[in-house]
Amino acid sequence: MRLLQGKHHGPMLTVPHAKLLAHTSPGTPHAHNHQLHAWSGTPLSELETRRLDPSTDQADLVDLFELVFGHTILPGMWEWKHQPEWAPRHECWVARYDDRIVGYVGAVCVRGVVDGKAVPFFQLSDAMVHPTYRRKFDYFDLGAKHIFEDVVAHNEDRIIYGFSNHRAFLWFKKLGLSDIVEKARICTVPPQDVGAGTPFEIKEASWQDPWLDEFWAEHIATVRLGLVRDAAYLAWRYGRHPVYRYKLRRIEEGGRAIGWVVLGAHGGKPEMPVVDMLLPPGREPEVLQALANHLNRPVRFWLASNRTPPFADEKESKTSVYIFLKPTTIGIEQLRNDLYYTMGDADWW
Repeated sequence: MRLLQGKHHGPMLTVPHAKLLAHTSPGTPHAHNHQLHAWSGTPLSELETRRLDPSTDQADLVDLFELVFGHTILPGMWEWKHQPEWAPRHECWVARYDDRIVGYVGAVCVRGVVDGKAVPFFQLSDAMVHPTYRRKFDYFDLGAKHIFEDVVAHNEDRIIYGFSNHRAFLWFKKLGLSDIVEKARICTVPPQDVGAGTPFEIKEASWQDPWLDEFWAEHIATVRLGLVRDAAYLAWRYGRHPVYRYKLRRIEEGGRAIGWVVLGAHGGKPEMPVVDMLLPPGREPEVLQALANHLNRPVRFWLASNRTPPFADEKESKTSVYIFLKPTTIGIEQLRNDLYYTMGDADWW
């Protein structure tokens, strides 16, 4: 979850007002008026909150991005992120006060699976409040609640989660809205001189390769709880990313595919980020060792602690994997035991 008040982790660039969010309006958003009070207890005028309307809100939203963050997203970034082909509607809400947008909260809709059953995942990924109003309106709480209400109304089962190291997360937890699944662990595997070689072949692959869907269908049971990692997901998340360029690698053993990895951009650093992977459970260490050897450089990645024993070189990151308790229909213990995630589940890698 990126709370756009300080240092940014993702690809944000300044763009003209007219270009941001240039797509068909979802219609007249349903608005709510809330009589709020300042944290000091002083009564305030009404704050209007409603679903983002890209046709009317784009200029104000760009102004808010630029004010809060100093620059803003590329023209296609919002649409790519919040309107994937499977999303029936975007889950982005704005707050208006003094005839301008003063707050914004958005969640990304992604397909998920729980014990073989399709369950939508919603990742609360962006939130920002105009600096002048941060001490007046608790829009981090209010905006998120609007998203929860809409998601609950339209989905019998759902998981609402996110990734964050921001202090606002502590506020969500204090309110009883969320809990920590775990701290993401950063793992590194350096290359080794293996002498005799490896049983694995590592080959270039395309986001459109038909074997990706076949592989997911055959191995869906290895992801008891997590995102659907089929060809459509990989093509959207990595193949069509507006800024970053990722590389897909197919892992073979004995002439047959046993998994895949997605390589990110190392940015001049010695470690190669493995932002996503689907490998045989328990065999990740040996495959990732072979990958490091193949690349002749260390590989760095996240992997859920329920997936493998600790790696020799691993440490806790500053990022918490968290869940919103009340609107989520899966228990926290099941999430801790079964949730599968990688770096690519967070939106800034």
